[in-house]
Amino acid sequence: MRQNISQITRIILIIELVIAAYMVIVLLKSLVESYQIEKYILDFEQRNTEIAAENKKLESELAYFTSPEYQDKIAKQNFGLVNPGEAVLILPYSPKPGTIDLQENQLAKRLLFYENLSTPQKWWHLLKN
Repeated sequence: MRQNISQITRIILIIELVIAAYMVIVLLKSLVESYQIEKYILDFEQRNTEIAAENKKLESELAYFTSPEYQDKIAKQNFGLVNPGEAVLILPYSPKPGTIDLQENQLAKRLLFYENLSTPQKWWHLLKN
């Protein structure tokens, strides 16, 4: 009878260990799922703040592009609008001193180079380029 009780005790202990192992596995699985959900929530919160910042930027751009000042600027640039009381100044283009001389000098060097070539060499450079 004593052997029977110890065998029953062993069986009960084994069953309890199996149940405890099962509970640990379920607990670990729950912790992993909880961590994944938290990470998912944090990722979405970060993406949400990025979208909110982009939305705010786009709203400010929309406000700028629909403002009367911007529309007036575009009308002046593209259509030559002049408001009453305004005067248009047209400034002549003047290249930086020395740039024309440099361009002329480069052109003269190229012409001299081509003048010294034979006719077949001139044709070669013409067809190569």
